[in-house]
Amino acid sequence: MSLLTSILGLFGCGKPIAEDQWTVATGDDNGKPMIVRFRSDIPRGVDIKQYPHLMAIAWKYEPANEGGMPSNADNNRMVLLEELLDSLETKRIAFLTVAVTCNGVKEWQWYSRDQEETMKVLNSALSGQSPFPIEISQQEDSAWSAYFRFRNSAK
Repeated sequence: MSLLTSILGLFGCGKPIAEDQWTVATGDDNGKPMIVRFRSDIPRGVDIKQYPHLMAIAWKYEPANEGGMPSNADNNRMVLLEELLDSLETKRIAFLTVAVTCNGVKEWQWYSRDQEETMKVLNSALSGQSPFPIEISQQEDSAWSAYFRFRNSAK
């Protein structure tokens, strides 16, 4: 189970598709602040049944302060990572739905149509960059249960 499905918290920078609406919220986890960003609704024109794979990308970082947030340098690299992965959306291979930052971890949740294709495009997008300290996990979630559970509990 990913960080996002076990806690409510999210932060994100990057450039979501213009017509999509995003919600940003704050909360806490064991006294540490969380920053949360999630899509207010399913991306326009997306049939969730065509994107049954949940991919979580987690970045563990050394908190820059007692609040557990990343340093400016780490945050800038996180922004770069998200911008590099924009091609997943522009090619309609995967869609970012939730991002959370809390207590030394940032995690992004994506729903993809094909795991192999997603990893191929992800690796291509990141080629030529210094390695990012990320861990990727994937699971089936054809009903987008993790996203809906998160979105509905945040409202």
